[in-house]
Amino acid sequence: LGGFGGDGGGSIAIYCKQGIIINPSGRISADGDDTTSGGGGGSGGIIVLASNGAITNSGTISITGGDGGPATSLSGQGGSGAGGIVHFVSPLE
Repeated sequence: LGGFGGDGGGSIAIYCKQGIIINPSGRISADGDDTTSGGGGGSGGIIVLASNGAITNSGTISITGGDGGPATSLSGQGGSGAGGIVHFVSPLE
């Protein structure tokens, strides 16, 4: 019997008219959770930033997959979750 898998990272969407600025101390995260007992890690989620203006990121955007659990006497080691997707939509460079 294997363990339970970690939760996935979910989704975040930010839509702005004037532009998006993520300062150096800013962080947006949709990471997957780690798990235990041979289960697989949760995959990273989806982050969408969409704006009619410029999108400037000096902070951290994270969508990493979670770690799989260690092997047990009843199951092998769980695999890590896949990374997610970050999508920027803006008419400006």
